[in-house]
Formats: sequence, C-alpha cells, structure tokens
Amino acid sequence: DKPIMFRASKVKFTAGGFVNARMQLVSTRPINLGNMVMRLDSKDTYVDFDCNGYRETSLSAIMTLPTSMFKKEDSKNRTIIPADTVTATFQGTFTNLNDIIVSASIDPFQLSVLAGFGFYADDITIDLSDERNPSFGSVTYGYVSKEFGNDANLWRGVYISSFEMKLPKSFCKDNNSVGIAANDMLIDDNGITGNVSANNVLPRDKGDLSGWQFSISNFTLTFSSGNLDKLGFGGQIVLPVSETPSPMNYDAHLSKDGSYEFSVTPPKTTKFDIW
Repeated sequence: DKPIMFRASKVKFTAGGFVNARMQLVSTRPINLGNMVMRLDSKDTYVDFDCNGYRETSLSAIMTLPTSMFKKEDSKNRTIIPADTVTATFQGTFTNLNDIIVSASIDPFQLSVLAGFGFYADDITIDLSDERNPSFGSVTYGYVSKEFGNDANLWRGVYISSFEMKLPKSFCKDNNSVGIAANDMLIDDNGITGNVSANNVLPRDKGDLSGWQFSISNFTLTFSSGNLDKLGFGGQIVLPVSETPSPMNYDAHLSKDGSYEFSVTPPKTTKFDIW
C-alpha cells in the first residue's frame, strides 16, 4: 500500500521537546472503507504536537458512496447527474483516532432500486469510532444490534438522523415536488437501512397519475441491508371519463420488476360520459 505522507517545516525544539509543531498532509490516496472510499484533503488535514507530545489531529475528507447503489440528484430539476458521484464531506479535530464521530453533509441522491424518489438529508453523522455510536433511532438500533451484537460499537458508516424524501415529479400535478419528512436511516457496507412512513401525503387535487387525479393517504417504504423490502401506498383515484368525480379507493405496491401494481375498489355506481 502507498503511504500517506505528512511534512513539517520550521519546527522549534527546546530541551523539553517540541515547542509547537504541525505536520501537514502533503500526499493522499483513496482509503477503502468497505464499499465506500474516503479521500483526505491536504489543506485541512494535519497533526499537531506540543512540548507534551501528540496533541490533536485535524481531518478533512470526502467519502464517495458506491455508484451501484447511489445516484446523485440535481436538486433544481430532480434528475440524475450521470457523470457525478454521491459524496459526504466532513471536517473535524480529534485527539483519539479510534473515536471519530463527526457531523457531515451529503449530496441529494436517488437509489438505483427506487428511481425518481429523491433523498435530502439534514442531520448526518459519520461514525468511524470503535468506542461508541451515534444516538440511533429504533429501526437502525435494531439493525446494528442484530448485525454486531455485543460489538455494536464497532459499526462504521453514515447515520442520517433526519431527512426529506421527495416523491417522483410524475406523481404530482405540474411536476411539483412533494416531500415526506422522515428520520432514522443508515448507510454501511450492506447498503441502506431505514424506513419512511406517513399519512396524508398528497391531496387528490395535487396528484396526477398520467392525467388521472389521485391522492396518497398512506405511504410506507422499508429498506434493510440494501434491500428494498416494501414500497406501498394507498388513497383514492378518479377516472378521467367519469361524469362527476367518483373517487375509488386503491392500494398499490412496487413489484419486483419495478412496476406499480394497483388494486382498486370501485364505487357501487359510476356515471360515464362516453359521447
């Protein structure tokens, strides 16, 4: 493996050792963290020493998420940026390199297995610690406990405490984006784990299913270890040929081939204007 190199200049010594010294990163290389890759930024990565020896380390880094799972979303037009990658960035100062937990930012992204749904994270923590974890929610705590047991502190990855998931533009009239506020999601070697559940998501006058009015009154999305376990939603839908709005109840789910399957309950009577 290629080494990571630091350099110090104009270091002052006394009989007791260093007065103050800073070793600045001058060369870097990709550091593999499971299915993610971290690259240190030389400008803000350094190690400080004083007369007592080692004092602290400043780390500035970019973590790249696997392109097989994550696609970067353009926040303006809600489309995927094909040539770009999803990255998380952080900067912090630490005294113990075995106990790094730091706030971060991450690009808006879509998932390869869930086209059109955009994820916008607000509260992100990168865990590179062997001694503790972030304050997980119930879903992610259950996952980490199951995967690591008594060694849960050894879990490493990206924890997202709060985020907004935006529905596909095609679900909404005039292609306006509608979002669902959610909590508790993580990204690690196994992929993404978390869930989204909400009621009264999309009113009927705002929903547009290829020209059909529809609402989303309940929505559920569940991921575990990178697998899409469930995507289901329900509400009402109106046939465009009905003489007066006669909403029908429906339930829908995402099938294995990526298409949506609908189960519709029609009203007892419906009037149609056919000529």
